[in-house]
Amino acid sequence: MPRPDVIPDSTYPVLEKPEFHSQIPEHLLAGASDAEKHIMSQLSIMTSFAEWSVRAHMSTNEQVRRTNGRLIKAEGNIGDIKEDKRFLRSGWKAIVVVAGVISGLVSFLALLWQTFGGK
Repeated sequence: MPRPDVIPDSTYPVLEKPEFHSQIPEHLLAGASDAEKHIMSQLSIMTSFAEWSVRAHMSTNEQVRRTNGRLIKAEGNIGDIKEDKRFLRSGWKAIVVVAGVISGLVSFLALLWQTFGGK
């Protein structure tokens, strides 16, 4: 049974959340009160987080679409293999029938040859 704490090998990169810090230069915060500094600082952090999050979601969407494309292709290949298997089964039956008809025809011709002109 697969363990949920073990991540299987993957070609997709691991998503790691970085540490977010305020990007507002100190000289822009110089005349602000402590409350305003905190609000601006948190807005800067949230903006950085939102940008990182959008990039992460876009990457995840790309990886999911790639995986879905591969899955669709694999399912198509499985369908083709099943169709080939059905064809081979019916093909062998047809070959056996044709071989039986040819064998019967050859036997009949050999019998005619022996009966009417053979030595």
